[in-house]
Amino acid sequence: MAIAPDDSDNRLKARVSLSPSYSTAADVAADKAVAEANALANKALGMTATSMPAFTPPVPTPVAAPAVVTPTTRVATNQAKKDAGPPYAAPAGTHWTWVGTEYKLYKDAVSAPAVGGGNVTGNATGSNVTGSDVTGNIPAAPTGPTLAVDTFKNTLAIFFGQAEMTKPWVDGLYKSISSFYKTGSTVDESFNLALQASRNDASMKPFTDRFKGIYALQDMKAKGSAIDVPTIAEYYATEAKMGDILRSTGLSTLASESFLGDVIGKGVSATEFANRITAVFDRIDQAPKEIKDTLSRYFPTVDRTQLATALLGGEKTAKELEKKIQGYEVLAAAETQGIGANALTGGITEDIAGNLAAGGATYASTIAGFGQVAQARATEQKLAEISGKKSMGVTGLTNAVLGKKASELAALEELTTQEENRLKGKAGIATLASSRRAQSF
Repeated sequence: MAIAPDDSDNRLKARVSLSPSYSTAADVAADKAVAEANALANKALGMTATSMPAFTPPVPTPVAAPAVVTPTTRVATNQAKKDAGPPYAAPAGTHWTWVGTEYKLYKDAVSAPAVGGGNVTGNATGSNVTGSDVTGNIPAAPTGPTLAVDTFKNTLAIFFGQAEMTKPWVDGLYKSISSFYKTGSTVDESFNLALQASRNDASMKPFTDRFKGIYALQDMKAKGSAIDVPTIAEYYATEAKMGDILRSTGLSTLASESFLGDVIGKGVSATEFANRITAVFDRIDQAPKEIKDTLSRYFPTVDRTQLATALLGGEKTAKELEKKIQGYEVLAAAETQGIGANALTGGITEDIAGNLAAGGATYASTIAGFGQVAQARATEQKLAEISGKKSMGVTGLTNAVLGKKASELAALEELTTQEENRLKGKAGIATLASSRRAQSF
């Protein structure tokens, strides 16, 4: 094995020339030691410096400076990207379009109606397009969510019956509701909006008649009434409550959509409806015959359904009706004692009875008092005639006995005192006459 010819001096000179920092004594000593070792080795092998190839130091490869990016080079790069085409094939129904500095994927164009005599296909933005054919990209119009037809009809059948689902108005209602549902309204909101949109549509009458109470309340509110107009859901809930009340009272024949729609349309709430039943209807329905005889002149008491219809569908509130009935009950007490205006001129009238009831009087609390008035009436008239004074009449006696009015009480007491004095006088005359007769014997 041969060692390369000794060329230590040449290599040392090359190293110094390639390494400007090569200058320390340690570096020189190290290289000199290596050169001497190589010389000894070559001598031992019988080689000379001239038999060893000259050492040629490698030439360093120069590093290029980074390229300067200018607007011109940037445009050239974008153009190259554009010329290279889209990154992959567009899926069916879509296409690539170069936008700014990159390709973007869009839906295929849809056709639009002709504008100004020309066919317009594509996306016209910012200015009017008239006359010529224009092509471009028009994104597909949003269709929104779809209301399932079968679900719609099956739900509607719960309220209108399955037989109605084949009628034309159902399809019309579906289209109307769907138009609102697709634009973002909820199902409930869509129903309410369709109800308003269909109000004057004759073909939708089977649907709109079902909610006549809502329309009636809307008209009342438009005229200034301070009422709430219910939604369809609230309307159904109110109807259901009223129906339960009627059935619990034995008036199930009135628990119909038609009757309750009329009641709701008059502004009667479920609470007011319940009050009319418990505070008015039940009171009349359970009244004794004497009271019913009087009430029959003001309410149809013979037929319970007619009575309920009159009370529930009337304009008067439960409180107003209750106040009226309290007055009629007092009037019934007077009529029972024969001093009502229906049988006696100057007797107790509806107004007098109503005033007594407003003060807390009832049938039970006045029946005995009216009996006293009836008994005292004839005597009072006779005493007034004897005394040359005007009779107090039934009204005055009632005010004295039941109303405890001071003026009537004072007048009645005066008549009583005069009668007592007359009776005493008669008793004195009778005693004197008896004494004289006794003396004559």
